Amino acid sequence: MKAVIDQARAEWATYIPAQQAQERQALVKRRKAETIYRISPFAQPQLADVIVLWAPLRDANQLKTADDRLTSLGFQRTKEGNVVAWIDDRADCIVYANPLAYNRIDFEVWRKPLPELDPRRPPQPVGSFYFLDTYIKNLPGKYASRLAKAMSCEP
Repeated sequence: MKAVIDQARAEWATYIPAQQAQERQALVKRRKAETIYRISPFAQPQLADVIVLWAPLRDANQLKTADDRLTSLGFQRTKEGNVVAWIDDRADCIVYANPLAYNRIDFEVWRKPLPELDPRRPPQPVGSFYFLDTYIKNLPGKYASRLAKAMSCEP
């Protein structure tokens, strides 16, 4: 019986790493071929389905609508290679937007100057907030008030 268990463990030990290697290889190929998104100044750009695990993703039309909303709020859509980011660069802070999730846009607020990267203690934004797609009235005013509130919350 022990020999059967040992053989099963040995086979399983070679199967799992091989499967994980194939998955990593497929992910690397996708990252080179598809659009990846930067949603924070310190996080590595990721595929949309890796960033948003808790909700459905927007389709192309919904993403265009969210892009238009962000542009109306003063965000610049940047594209470097296949990396896309929505950034509102202000005098005292920088805001990263994540419009990938269906029906909402998430914002991360970072105080300037950006903190130095310390591997023992990853930098954290000073605040975050979100807008639902159902918010249609006075978006600039809501954005300004939530941004001010996020900036006043010191970690």
